[in-house]
Amino acid sequence: MGKKFISKNPIQLLFVMKVNRILLLGVLVLSTVLVFAGGPPPANDACAGAIDASGVTSSAACTVMAMDDATLDTPLSSCNTSTEDQTTWYSFVATSTDMTATGDNGATSGNICKHSTTVYSGTCGSLTEIGCNYDFDIVGVPLTGLTVGATYFVQISYASGGPCGDLEICFYVCDTPTEDACAGAIAIGPTPQSLDNFCTTPGPISNTPTITPANLCAGSLENTAWYSFTVLNTADVIMTIDNIICTGGGAGFQIGFYTGACGSLANFGCVSGAGGTVTVTLTGLTAGMVVTVAIDGNAGANCTYDISATNTTPPLPIELISFTANVIENTFVDLDWATATEINNNFFTIERSKDGETFEVVGIVDGAGNSTMVNEYDLVDEDPYKGTSYYRLKQTDYDGVAVYSDIAAVTIKSTFTDLNVFPNPVEGVGYLTFSTDVDNVAEIVIYDVAGKRIVAQQYEVLKGNNKLKLPIIYLPQGMYFLTVGNDKETSNIKFVRK
Repeated sequence: MGKKFISKNPIQLLFVMKVNRILLLGVLVLSTVLVFAGGPPPANDACAGAIDASGVTSSAACTVMAMDDATLDTPLSSCNTSTEDQTTWYSFVATSTDMTATGDNGATSGNICKHSTTVYSGTCGSLTEIGCNYDFDIVGVPLTGLTVGATYFVQISYASGGPCGDLEICFYVCDTPTEDACAGAIAIGPTPQSLDNFCTTPGPISNTPTITPANLCAGSLENTAWYSFTVLNTADVIMTIDNIICTGGGAGFQIGFYTGACGSLANFGCVSGAGGTVTVTLTGLTAGMVVTVAIDGNAGANCTYDISATNTTPPLPIELISFTANVIENTFVDLDWATATEINNNFFTIERSKDGETFEVVGIVDGAGNSTMVNEYDLVDEDPYKGTSYYRLKQTDYDGVAVYSDIAAVTIKSTFTDLNVFPNPVEGVGYLTFSTDVDNVAEIVIYDVAGKRIVAQQYEVLKGNNKLKLPIIYLPQGMYFLTVGNDKETSNIKFVRK
């Protein structure tokens, strides 16, 4: 008499038990014949058989392994749901302290099914869980604080009998890029950078719990890379993502745009696509604002792209017709300017400089606000620098944004000219001759080569040519520097005491 049983074991064994009762010397003998309908478990069904994936850093380099007939092995991951009943094992040797371990089924099976990836430290039989993730398709686990050279074990768990049927897994591990988290966003600008989202993990895992798939025009997030740029002026920003190539997963990308600090990001738009070139114009931005960009692969796709962000030129608050600086009687500087139009113009500031780099304020003149007619302005610098100096016009609008004009240079003849020391080198008595354009009080200062002030003496000088005896009788031999001037200007000359 025979009976047929269908096992409820996860590996789906179908066997036939044939029982023959044979009474021999009062002993009942049972004979059993097992006939397997499924296959044997995979070689990496248990931790001891873990496949070494060291050096496998992308889905393109890994070997696809079927989880058919795998059994449930312990320990059970904290990411393992009650329905997961198949596990396979991998191992890797850490090459850096921060890495990402990824179980990828999206590019190989074509199915969208959840599975978990769990990483352990220790040895088989004595494992400690250090990270896990449960998601669709490409399931990455970001790891920090790894010991370089140490071996780690990875458990892939899956629920058999689901809508995907038998699962095929590609496992790889790579260094976690800095742009995996919002805080490590790569700064971008006008020059395109060739970048990718390889080895990144889902946005919510990357210390940014405020983002959602909808923020990126997405259904789910698998591998999110982060970028940021600073708005230079209050105008539109044009962002270009060029040469987009996505493979695996859904073979496309999804992008979200944010303002605010990492951890409290405010989403203000998104875009998605399959590849090629995407150009997005971001509006409503102000100078100094930091915009953060998140790029994710559709269903875990790995994408490469060239990315850049460029500020457009804002409309000028004024249309400047002219700005001039003119010397009056070698004493004053008259500054004149005119505008054809003004938009939200609050005020003008006249600035001056001795070297063309460091400027100081001369005066402020109110603007016309908003105007479409010609407006003329002027300001007089009554105490200008002697010699050559530089002037510029600064225009400030009502929101505090300022722009500058070109620089205008003027020269006022120096009070002290034609300096000469004779004889030079000086042996005994020496004299200083110079010219001045006004009656004045001049201070003569002598410095040594170390810049130490040695002699200082004041003289009353007359307009025209002057000759002064130098106070150097007690100076030792050597080189010296002499200045003649007043509180507004100085002229200098070098001489040698012999």
